[in-house]
Amino acid sequence: MKAIEASGCGAGWREGDYAHGPAYAFKSPDGHRMKILWELDYFKAPDDLRSKLRNRPSKRPLRGVPVRRIDHVNVMVSDVARNRQFFTNVLTLRLREQKIGEGGVEVGAWLSVSAMVHEIAIMRDATGSRGRLHHLAYWYGAHQHLLDIADIFSERDVRIEAGPGKHGVTQGYFLYCFEPGGNRVELFGDTGYLIFDPDWQSVVWNVANEVDLEKSSIWFGSQLPKTFYRYGTPIVPGASLEEIGAS
Repeated sequence: MKAIEASGCGAGWREGDYAHGPAYAFKSPDGHRMKILWELDYFKAPDDLRSKLRNRPSKRPLRGVPVRRIDHVNVMVSDVARNRQFFTNVLTLRLREQKIGEGGVEVGAWLSVSAMVHEIAIMRDATGSRGRLHHLAYWYGAHQHLLDIADIFSERDVRIEAGPGKHGVTQGYFLYCFEPGGNRVELFGDTGYLIFDPDWQSVVWNVANEVDLEKSSIWFGSQLPKTFYRYGTPIVPGASLEEIGAS
């Protein structure tokens, strides 16, 4: 907490928020509101939903293709280097992968505190805006499920932005869609890879290079549409899905 306070980003302690105990609130350099907390109110299933597996919170649903957990969050920022330094220097996250563009400008960073390749990602906002959400990602665990859910979404007219496909960065299988409120959601069909080496060296992609530019974003599958780089929430003028178009 002292490191956050010293950075000037602290907002003090909060109590009474939903589903957790006291939390220390702060903002990223770009203004994303965040909290650090420890005490959680864990879900307790009622008798009719209780699983016979003691290590499963509830019975497996009988409809759809249920996600297993939240995997990561991706935020859009006006200055990737400044925000990445806050996460690495103040919050002590480790830089796992990084994209460098023209002139050595940092345009993307993937960070984690665990063995996961990323728990938070930072990408440059092409609109120059600050403090927006790019997407929240849910983990499926099997990329075959992405094909199943893509079929369901097409049947139900849920808007798919991109995928199924596979990223070069993180090596994760993906499908991007939008929930009714307009927020982008990624369905992450694999763990990508796990990092257990304490001396891991950050992977750097030079996206000023045509090969790295292509393969870092898409290892296989269709190219990402321009909405992917300009649309986020809250929506800013000139960057709504309708204004940008689907491609």
